[in-house]
Amino acid sequence: MPRFYFDVLDGDQVLPDPEGIDFADRDTAVAEAVQGARDLVASGIRQNEDLPGHTFLIRGEAGETVARVPFRETLPGRLKG
Repeated sequence: MPRFYFDVLDGDQVLPDPEGIDFADRDTAVAEAVQGARDLVASGIRQNEDLPGHTFLIRGEAGETVARVPFRETLPGRLKG
C-alpha cells in the first residue's frame, strides 16, 4: 500500500507530517483528509478557534504533492464562506 503524508499549510508555514499513513490509493487518502479537516474545523468551532487558512497538502511517497484539501472547502453550503 502506498504511504501518504498529510502536511498542514497554515498561512506561509508548513507543518510536515513525518510519519504518514498507508492508504489503498490517492482517492482514499483525499477522502480521509476531507473527513479529518471537517473534524478539525468542528473542534475549532467548539473551542472558539477559526482555521480559515489551513489546508492539508497530501504528499506521496516520493515527496510530491498529490492533492490539496483546504479545510474551509470541506464544509457544507454557506458555511464555506
